[in-house]
Amino acid sequence: MKSILNAVQKQNIPIKPAIVISNKPSAKGLKIARKLGVQTEIVESKGFQGTRWEYDQKIIH
Repeated sequence: MKSILNAVQKQNIPIKPAIVISNKPSAKGLKIARKLGVQTEIVESKGFQGTRWEYDQKIIH
């Protein structure tokens, strides 16, 4: 994540990330994304009651 966002910042790759999603509020990628003005979202997995598929659906929606 960090490498991708750094490359975007340096304009080494021609993309604009729409969102960075993490299951850890303290993830370094979230901090970097916020500095670059990229939307961030935290979807906690710890304690999630359900299947992996249900968790993935929570992320998608």
